[in-house]
Amino acid sequence: GSFLPLERAADATLISYLERAKVQSLGIEPLMAYLLLKEYEFKAVRIVVVGKTNQLSAELIRERLPEHP
Repeated sequence: GSFLPLERAADATLISYLERAKVQSLGIEPLMAYLLLKEYEFKAVRIVVVGKTNQLSAELIRERLPEHP
């Protein structure tokens, strides 16, 4: 079996939490949320570039991208 569905679900949960943390008015949460969301963007770009480099189908690349709620 593959851990891909579990990883995608965990990513989606964390991204959802970070999206809510971005709008906190006080504290370090908005900064941390911004930085972590940028990491997820970088991860998505890396997945696409590696997929294209290895001539994977668009469908397979999409399956590997983190879900965005």
